Amino acid sequence: DSHIATFRAISHISLRPKLNKNVTKLDNEDQVKILQFLNNQYNNHSFVDIDESFDAESYYVFKEGNEIKAGLQLKVLSWSILNFPGSYGFFMMKIVPKLPFLKKIFNPKNHSFLKVGNIYIADSKSFSKLLDSVLYSFNLKTSLAYLNPDSNVDGKIIEEMKKGVLSSVASKVFMFCKLQNVSLNDINVTSDNCFFSSF
Repeated sequence: DSHIATFRAISHISLRPKLNKNVTKLDNEDQVKILQFLNNQYNNHSFVDIDESFDAESYYVFKEGNEIKAGLQLKVLSWSILNFPGSYGFFMMKIVPKLPFLKKIFNPKNHSFLKVGNIYIADSKSFSKLLDSVLYSFNLKTSLAYLNPDSNVDGKIIEEMKKGVLSSVASKVFMFCKLQNVSLNDINVTSDNCFFSSF
């Protein structure tokens, strides 16, 4: 098997998320538009499955007038965290749940968060406000996305998500493929042009 790329689960934590009037659920009129934007954004990426993984019912956008500045698809998940390695893990598992203010952001026994994906980012500040607003709407503090740090597109998203308090790389996902009679060069797949859908 050939290793293609390593994706990172980037967590973003906002202690005081704020609602933004420019953030709305995607309406029917904008559905074709956002699909075009996403496919254009990732037009040079491999394994793009946006047409299959896209769900308009769980998609939110930041708009100024009629212009979409950012968008994301979301799903609310709840995990029980059994282990978190390293000194950061010790802090999150043992210290955070005991602190009155911080325990609202992380409960190892029942950690609820927003999984986000199919992210469209035309404007970085708008994306940050969108992320904050959907966290507020769902009464959550944490979001998580699987992103490719070698991708120019995902690199911009990672930069914004890491601006959250205590935000970090939560885990890694490795992509492998089995090739017969062809090489990665033959199919034009490189570590920086791989797309990973988390839906």
